[in-house]
Amino acid sequence: MNSPVDRSPASKWYVPRYVYPQETYPPYPYGLAQFISGKGALERLQTALRMKTPFNNSENYRRLPDDSIYLGEVRELAKIPLKAIGGIDFHKISYWSDASTNYQKIPLAFEVDNREEIWRTVQQSQTYITETVK
Repeated sequence: MNSPVDRSPASKWYVPRYVYPQETYPPYPYGLAQFISGKGALERLQTALRMKTPFNNSENYRRLPDDSIYLGEVRELAKIPLKAIGGIDFHKISYWSDASTNYQKIPLAFEVDNREEIWRTVQQSQTYITETVK
């Protein structure tokens, strides 16, 4: 989903047209966690940021919301797809327990329903950005 650019001067998120002329931001991951995976993903993002955006020349552009710009517009310019894999719930607590903790339950900040699927996805050689929040 493309988020609309806030054009209300009274808003905390106000962006004038001369800074960002499009009416919406490209799709970007939202929530508390995102993963960037794949060989060369960060290099591709940095190259797109440098070569295909006004980032180096425009202080106004650098002040735009980084999630919508870096993981939205720059991600699209770098031709890195967005993929939702789900499975992390920040409203529940889960526990980690193994030999390194003497099998004591260590609380984690969130519950992961599909840890193995997330890990397989991150290990794949494809390059993409994933959002994982339920």
